[in-house]
Amino acid sequence: MSAINYRPDIDGLRALAVIAVVLFHCGLGMPGGYIGVDVFFVISGYLISSIIWKKLGQNKFSFRDFWVRRIRRITPAFLAVVLATLTAGYFILLPDDYDSLGKSSFYASVMGANFFFWKSGGYFASSAEEMPLLHMWSLAVEEQFYLFLPLFLWAIFKIANGQVRFVLGFILTGILLSLALSIYALPKDSDATFYLLPTRTWELLAGVLVAFLPRPGLFERKVVSSLLSLAGLSGIILPVFFFDAETAFPGMAALPPVLGAALLIWLRTGAHDGSPMPVVSRALASRPVVFVGLISYSWYLWHWPMAAFTRYLSFGEISTGAGLSILFSSFVLAVLSWKFIENRFRSPQTTKQGRFVLLGVGAVQAAVLVIGIVVAKFNGIPSRLPADALAAAEAKHDRKFRVQVKPRDVRSRNLPEIGDPHGKKTLLLWGDSHAMSITPAFDEVLKKRGWKGYVAAHPSTPPVLDFVHESQYGLGKDSPAFNQAVLEFVKSEKVDTVVLNAYWSAVSSEPDLQINLLKTIEEVIAIGAHPVLLLDVPVHTIDIPKEIAISRWLGRDYESHLKNTADLDKFDGIDSEILRLIKNTGSTILNPKKNFLSEDLFIAEFNGHLLYHDEQHLSTQGALRNATFIEEHLLTPASRP
Repeated sequence: MSAINYRPDIDGLRALAVIAVVLFHCGLGMPGGYIGVDVFFVISGYLISSIIWKKLGQNKFSFRDFWVRRIRRITPAFLAVVLATLTAGYFILLPDDYDSLGKSSFYASVMGANFFFWKSGGYFASSAEEMPLLHMWSLAVEEQFYLFLPLFLWAIFKIANGQVRFVLGFILTGILLSLALSIYALPKDSDATFYLLPTRTWELLAGVLVAFLPRPGLFERKVVSSLLSLAGLSGIILPVFFFDAETAFPGMAALPPVLGAALLIWLRTGAHDGSPMPVVSRALASRPVVFVGLISYSWYLWHWPMAAFTRYLSFGEISTGAGLSILFSSFVLAVLSWKFIENRFRSPQTTKQGRFVLLGVGAVQAAVLVIGIVVAKFNGIPSRLPADALAAAEAKHDRKFRVQVKPRDVRSRNLPEIGDPHGKKTLLLWGDSHAMSITPAFDEVLKKRGWKGYVAAHPSTPPVLDFVHESQYGLGKDSPAFNQAVLEFVKSEKVDTVVLNAYWSAVSSEPDLQINLLKTIEEVIAIGAHPVLLLDVPVHTIDIPKEIAISRWLGRDYESHLKNTADLDKFDGIDSEILRLIKNTGSTILNPKKNFLSEDLFIAEFNGHLLYHDEQHLSTQGALRNATFIEEHLLTPASRP
């Protein structure tokens, strides 16, 4: 390993990484900008391993000194951001969201943010974009790596007696094992693969590997080194523009940015003063780029809470103007944070000052932990909100019959029951989460009519035979077996009426949906039951309880974001010809949309009651709004599109 000296090109590489991330998060292009985090991982692995190995070789390494330096480097700016975010959240976030922020601040403070967000939904989920401390997951991964890397290198140094060639074998083995795990685990659990250290270790180890690799003589040729630097840059730049939220990541897709960053670092590792400077390295080492790299940590910390709060208050969107505002204001804040927090606490001039810094950092961290616990303990402190806003926010929990039926429940004839348990006539409500949300209406109608009902519903699993809808929450490839079992249940229990309901517009463009829906209707008729096709209710693009609560709290209009009659046909999702053929079978077709129509808008609240518990699922009050309509039409054989 070569002696480590200051590398301005590495600060330039940091600049490239943070610019990609910030532009991505601000909605200013670069759909694959999230790969900037992977570049950071490579840089961290290289620098930390170089520092540790150098100290080991000088017999000056101390675990205590290493971790103390990490605390001084990372923690002060981190705590400033967390405290500022908790303070802003008090005035902005609804109770459930502030409760989540309190919990995430606690986990972030104990190096566990990645575990919290792993269990809270995926990185690209819409709700994740409004979590102010989401970006702390990557910091947690690095901190966890810093816990075991010194032990790993210290042990190898002792075993291999400082011989680099032995170290390379261990590092390569670690890279291959972690990469293989990442590739294997990605299709099975994409969230765990994204957030957790075992599937990210190889990226950090790639930087460690570069620190130990010898410098090839080929790098001394200016043309060769410049071409290689362009190749390395391409490995980073191309994914920034061609990857997006749909890219299966990390896994194999993380190889280009990781290898690109590693190559750019390797090109200058061990270079002497007279070595040719590759063209990309020269650009990265320029003073303006280096300055951005110097403030990159603070910029990374500050920009995301600003973006998350902006989305939270802007119906989940960031306009170009807002994105530019976040970009520049977070940059200014980063410069101030770097100058007055990072630099001031990183290198105390005396031992006494150093101890004071550690005590101060420890006290502030303890305060953050306590605040996080208190916020979570008191459920996000709902007393902050006026009564009408709080009532709207609590509509998020206004839902009944949210039982997810599993295939084994259907096979064992153990379906949830609704209506009159002693009823002679029977009805089965079959569908996805939209069917689950409208269940209260059927429960009320069936009790009134003296019918017994069953519910066979599972999220993202439309009631269509021989049809597979791939979804994170659905049954996926198990859907055909599930739906076939439901049909067998209808047959064995001699169910009189089968109601099919789903988020039709979400799956209408998928192959075979339309024709297989018709076949499903025909199969229901063939076994002696009467099919009822329940079309979908209007769905919105905003979280109804959240937006109405914020509007009532902060005095903001939300109605302009509701769907209107121009969107009338968008909710059906079923081809008019298929509907005609279904109607010709004698099936009943129910269209509930008019129950939500007021003038030219599809309403989201009525008489003070919210009709949805998110952007698309009915609340209990919203479901009951359909009860009279269902009762009037349910047993009528005529189709009513």
